[in-house]
Amino acid sequence: MPEQPAARLSREKTRPEYFDRSSPFSYQCMRCAKCCKERSVTITPYDAIRLATQLHISTGQFMQQFLLLSAEGVFLRHRLNGDCIFLETETCLVYSERPLACRVYPLQREASLQNDVFSIRELPPDSSGIIGKTGSVNSYLEEQKAMSWLSAAALYTDLFTSLFQRLQHEESHASQDSSRPSSAAEALVYNVTQFMEIIFDADLMIEVHQQQPSADLDAKRKMLAHAQAISNWIDAKVDTVALLNASQQTQINAPVSCTGLEENIAHIKWPPVTHCIDKQTYEYANRRMVPDGRAATILSLLRQMDMIQWWPAEQIRQQQLIQIRQIVTHFKNSSPFYRACLERAGVQDVVQLSFADFHQLPILTRKDFQNAGEALFSEAPPPVHGPVISITTSGSTGIPVTIRCTPLTDAVHWAAFIHNDIWHKRDFSKKFAYIQSYRDLDFGKYPEGAALEAWNEALPTGPLIILNVSTASMEEQLKWLQREQPAYLMSFPSNLAGLARLCIKKGERLPWLENVSTIGEQLSPAQRKTMEEAWGVPVCETYGCTEATYIAFQHPDREQLLVQSACVYAEIINEAGQPCEIGEVGRVVITTLHNFATPVIRYEVGDLAVWGEADNERGLPVIDKVLGRSRDVIRLPNGEKGFPLRWGEDIGRLAPVRQWQLVQISYTDMELRLAVERDLSREEEQAIIKAYERVIGNEYVFSVCYVNEIPRAASGKFLEFRCDIPD
Repeated sequence: MPEQPAARLSREKTRPEYFDRSSPFSYQCMRCAKCCKERSVTITPYDAIRLATQLHISTGQFMQQFLLLSAEGVFLRHRLNGDCIFLETETCLVYSERPLACRVYPLQREASLQNDVFSIRELPPDSSGIIGKTGSVNSYLEEQKAMSWLSAAALYTDLFTSLFQRLQHEESHASQDSSRPSSAAEALVYNVTQFMEIIFDADLMIEVHQQQPSADLDAKRKMLAHAQAISNWIDAKVDTVALLNASQQTQINAPVSCTGLEENIAHIKWPPVTHCIDKQTYEYANRRMVPDGRAATILSLLRQMDMIQWWPAEQIRQQQLIQIRQIVTHFKNSSPFYRACLERAGVQDVVQLSFADFHQLPILTRKDFQNAGEALFSEAPPPVHGPVISITTSGSTGIPVTIRCTPLTDAVHWAAFIHNDIWHKRDFSKKFAYIQSYRDLDFGKYPEGAALEAWNEALPTGPLIILNVSTASMEEQLKWLQREQPAYLMSFPSNLAGLARLCIKKGERLPWLENVSTIGEQLSPAQRKTMEEAWGVPVCETYGCTEATYIAFQHPDREQLLVQSACVYAEIINEAGQPCEIGEVGRVVITTLHNFATPVIRYEVGDLAVWGEADNERGLPVIDKVLGRSRDVIRLPNGEKGFPLRWGEDIGRLAPVRQWQLVQISYTDMELRLAVERDLSREEEQAIIKAYERVIGNEYVFSVCYVNEIPRAASGKFLEFRCDIPD
């Protein structure tokens, strides 16, 4: 058979083809580095010893920084964009000591059959390597200097099997005596990750076995000493408890550092996102962890957010400015739309941009984004930020917008979310429930809903359960909650308030509920009061938008919001475009600090808000309240714009009303739409109208319109006030 590109072979292969050492085989590597991307690289203990020796660190340090341990095996970590942790500018930093899986590529060992049986891996479609039959499997392995790695892998496979059988035997004897406490063997039999933590730390095992340091041993002698330590453990000459205790102490205290590897993600100066994880990061979950790729980035960001919040406000602003310069410079060079914006504004030097200069940059709107088309987006987003994805907003403002982002953007989103969990003292081991809207009506559909194993991507948590609000009535949502009994609940304020009113009516307290979070809509004082009365738990407001994810979270101790300054730079400006003073109502303008795919720079969100007094402890800006969408402010009879409606009373307490919505149809006319449980009396109608007049005055003429249901927007959001007067 003539030689052929690897991509063609992988497409044609329909079933595994097995090779022995004598089988015809050859492979010509073209250095395309495709095998180093989006691929799980299995690691053996010998690989770990060789690589740690090359990097001049201990096997414990190597394991913490570069390995992902799981019940499925031990793998090399990858970067945020899916590249191998050791790949840098298409070059392997550890090529001479590359792992066995990389040495034999594109072959892979079929260990479940025999040590000398191989198959060909499924190759990337765009791989440029060439597979042929000009040699043999054995000659290829010799060419790759893989023989000593293969021998070591076979030895460790036999040792692992014998050791695990011995621990299982010890555990079974211990379990027969119910009066005895759980044994160390039992802990390792039922926690494979912990078992791997001990096995892969060759230095630890040698030192516990020999009672002396192993640092002076070269890789081959260390492997032999490690194998001997495992053999002695099998023969019960090494104490399991001593190994377990030593491993736990080492994993917590060992420093994590390594020279010769990239530590920072390109273009990110604030907060500096590092690939290295230190002791503090492990302690978030109150357990040892070896996070991979994006999880490592999330935990790095989380650790820094915890630190940054205590900085003085001016120090935070100056660090944000450094990152803003990175963002503006990037889009000047890569976004045709934003480059034209800067040219029209007469902006030349963006590298040394000051805040005074930055505040003169054009304010962008949803309409700008919609009209810009492809010219909006960066033509060269940093590859290390990961693959670009597109997200379309719900269009609840009337103008759907598509933005692009990357896994780095998403990592910042999750770090902020977890930071909020920590602020509000949520127990990560408990169940979290989302009741949200999803375009796919089959996802999270009532009565089953949907379930995920965890409610964030970086820490071990309890399950996340999801219910699609579009598929369940209030009664059905309550039944679902009563069945699932989550500790935490997140949904739209209008939906949560409706559930709270139903619980009050039925006398249901939901005693297992510990905390409620709101998303997607502005939380009114009346809604908060109703939820607190119904369930007696804290209600935590979140403020964000699809274009920027989270903007602010509720203060840990008060009802005000704290801007997430690690993620966004926020402004509140008046009609003249000048910064608002404390207490002055203005438009919210944001700049995202980590999105290098879409220029969300001085972007007008469409909301009105008010700055609050600075926090005495944290340097994060304080938003006193978010008033609502600027397009839905009340129009005064004299033609001027008034203010968004911050509803202060619960209409459902005045009359048997399930839903209500006030719609301004002219400068003097308001239509009150009500979905009721029974016909209302004249007195009940007047009580509702009087409640509105207490908030907006008596200058308007009210009419009442009864409806069966007030539909939500496609996004699942619901507005208690809507202005239908065009701008």
